[in-house]
Amino acid sequence: MPHLNGNVVAAVDFETTGTVAGYHEPIQIAVVVLDSNLKPAPGITPFYQYIQPRFPERADPAATKVHGIDIDRLMLEEREPGDIEDMLVEWCNSLELPFERRLIPLAHNWPFERDFLKAWLGVSLSEKLFHYHARDGMTYALGLNDKSFFRGEKAIFRSVGLTELCSHFGVVNARAHDALNDALAEAEVYRHLLNVDVL
Repeated sequence: MPHLNGNVVAAVDFETTGTVAGYHEPIQIAVVVLDSNLKPAPGITPFYQYIQPRFPERADPAATKVHGIDIDRLMLEEREPGDIEDMLVEWCNSLELPFERRLIPLAHNWPFERDFLKAWLGVSLSEKLFHYHARDGMTYALGLNDKSFFRGEKAIFRSVGLTELCSHFGVVNARAHDALNDALAEAEVYRHLLNVDVL
């Protein structure tokens, strides 16, 4: 993809203890490097880790019900956020991207993921690892609906959530609300979105 200027697209997803970045925390992360067909890049193992929360008492039961991650298990078995941060930096370095090139995140509702990323890693490190030219399947689907409206046609998508778009395009997400499976599903959905023609 020459227009990426040496940067590389990677699907990104978090599972979190709630919806308020800075108060709630990421407890699972997946970063999947994609090739020029927006498929998982061969030979590159995704970064996929659970994260022990610093403030388990802040976990929202509603969020836990959605992702099903056992907070008590995380506290007993998983590594602390600082350790996972070091592992992520090491993994990004192992990609050996060209000088000053970064991962371009592809995420569903990127502002949500971005806020948790920055609350966890800090702004400086987040921007060192991830490019600001993010791609977002939700935003793209909304844009296609807008384009249809401006052409006097009905909206293409009744809903733009990841589950609904997976259903629309026939993308199978065997384990929804797992960071790795959602990241892979978003990549497939985005591939389908790029093939939608609004004449």
